[in-house]
Amino acid sequence: MGMKVLIADDERGPRDSLQDLVGQNQNVQVSGVAVEADNSPICQAGFRDHTYCVLATMVMNEKPDCVARLAQFLQYIRDCRWRDVLGFRQWNASADTMVAFAFRCDKGRMGIVTVFSPADSQSPDEPQHFTILSVEEGKKLLAVVEPGKWMHLRPTLHSPH
Repeated sequence: MGMKVLIADDERGPRDSLQDLVGQNQNVQVSGVAVEADNSPICQAGFRDHTYCVLATMVMNEKPDCVARLAQFLQYIRDCRWRDVLGFRQWNASADTMVAFAFRCDKGRMGIVTVFSPADSQSPDEPQHFTILSVEEGKKLLAVVEPGKWMHLRPTLHSPH
């Protein structure tokens, strides 16, 4: 059983260093790229008591303003402008979509994952980037997301090939 999760893209090293860094410093914010693993990058435990919500969705298309909107979308996430991020609510089932998810570790830390979701249902979603938020930023995000929007993560079983 594996889930797409996060590994830091800095020089500190892989998962152990990331977990130590996040666990010891409540004010740290870490970014990186997503890879497949079985445990939470924050607490190294399983995902059983973790929750998530869809923060924003943005349709990817060939229109000239799409690149500018994507840049704005990603900048709002980097700048932790949560109300602005929540304003991105585009969806079209026949178009590729960039989705921003928030997730909460059962230890209290929060993170953001952006995922490219192709319109072709046969193609897998592709995690793009993540940020593990500082405790303070996590509280700010939690304050603007309605409590009923959070859902429990449900690991999926992969069928043998």
